Amino acid sequence: MTEKDALKKIQLLKGIEPNKDWAVLNKRRLLGDLRQPGLAEQILEVFQVWPNLSWQYKPVLATVVFASLLAGTFSLAQSSLPGNLLYPVKKLTERAESVFIAKAELPRARLELASRRLNELAEIAQTNQVKALASAINEFQASQLEAAKNITSSKSLKLTKEIVQATEKIEQEKEKVEALGVDLGETRELNEALSQWVDREIKDLESRTLTDSQQELLAKAKADYGEGNFAQALEVILQLTYPQEQE
Repeated sequence: MTEKDALKKIQLLKGIEPNKDWAVLNKRRLLGDLRQPGLAEQILEVFQVWPNLSWQYKPVLATVVFASLLAGTFSLAQSSLPGNLLYPVKKLTERAESVFIAKAELPRARLELASRRLNELAEIAQTNQVKALASAINEFQASQLEAAKNITSSKSLKLTKEIVQATEKIEQEKEKVEALGVDLGETRELNEALSQWVDREIKDLESRTLTDSQQELLAKAKADYGEGNFAQALEVILQLTYPQEQE
């Protein structure tokens, strides 16, 4: 073969193009593209190669696509807010997760959920989503009522650092939301549940023999209780009753 013939063949090779479907599915691997494709891109690639697949592979691929869509939906739902289309999916996920929570841990979990509802409400208020405000307030009200029920009905309720933090978080989120001009409405049920809890803890401590420093802490807890600062009172009681929890 002469040099001229070799050049002609090279020119012909330049005109050869790979199969379109093969190129789509393999360009990232061949070119070292590190960017992870989104769910929509992956599904688009599947439909591009679908016509060329053998019939025995199509049911398997259809199952994979359905599972991917389902997983993607649940993933997107976690960042949704009240009033969004995927918000019911988020609540469904939360209910499913609660099945695996031990009864002793439910009060903490419900308090944390109420805190998350307040966080959602704050985000809605900050982004001026006026139409979603009523729905978000209702979601918080329902969550605080559920938290109150779990606190009052729990027979093995133990004061822990996590519960105190969740209670304090609710107070902080409430202040933030109210500072945005949102009227949360009454939280009487949760306040009463916390009040009864603090009262029980104080009475139990009063029946014990305490050191001078412990008496001072108890006096502080009583003062917080009298002012309605139940989260602060619980923190002091935790420090007094379970000092190891503070570490």
